[in-house]
Amino acid sequence: MDKRRRARILIMTGPGKGKTTAAMGTLLRCLACGKKVLLTRFTQAVNSGELDILRRSDSLTVFSGEYGMTPPPSHPDYPFHVAAARELFEKTRQAAPEHDAVFLDEICGVVARGMVREEEVVDFLATLG
Repeated sequence: MDKRRRARILIMTGPGKGKTTAAMGTLLRCLACGKKVLLTRFTQAVNSGELDILRRSDSLTVFSGEYGMTPPPSHPDYPFHVAAARELFEKTRQAAPEHDAVFLDEICGVVARGMVREEEVVDFLATLG
């Protein structure tokens, strides 16, 4: 049997609530199994209750966007959100090799808004496994 490390990519998508909650459950399992975890939150600037608890783990690194929810492209603050998303993505790319699991919360929305190119994300995911 091939014992090389193999990446598993889980994409939680769809309308409504529950995607981040499902990801948090998987993240918690990773931490419970002794994995070093990186969580990048692209559109949440505020802390949530689950993060307050999860941050007690020395095995979790969290990167969060500083601007919160992304406004429409016509909004004057939109360029700041794009720059912040690109900076977070680059920071994540650099930190990922030091972690066993990487969670990209709201990455599909970031790609859909053209803030990070889909090809960049696909290429990054290919480096993980």
